[in-house]
Amino acid sequence: MRLFGYALIGTIYRQWRLILANPQNIVLPILEPTVYLLIFGQVMMRLVPAMVFNGRTVDYLAFVVPGVMAMAAWHKGSNSNFGSH
Repeated sequence: MRLFGYALIGTIYRQWRLILANPQNIVLPILEPTVYLLIFGQVMMRLVPAMVFNGRTVDYLAFVVPGVMAMAAWHKGSNSNFGSH
């Protein structure tokens, strides 16, 4: 069991070094959702009126932020194997 722990720590350390070796691995996952929220969110918020759901008013950003976050997590998770070897 100790061997598994050492192997896990070694794998995590190696992956961490690979992530930090390329600045794109840090900048792009943060930049892409930010651009979506800042540019598209602000433009669409002016075009799409606030909706009423269960008696509460929901604006466009409150509707779209969870989707953008899920999209960013899905995108990063699906490409997490790329370039790791």
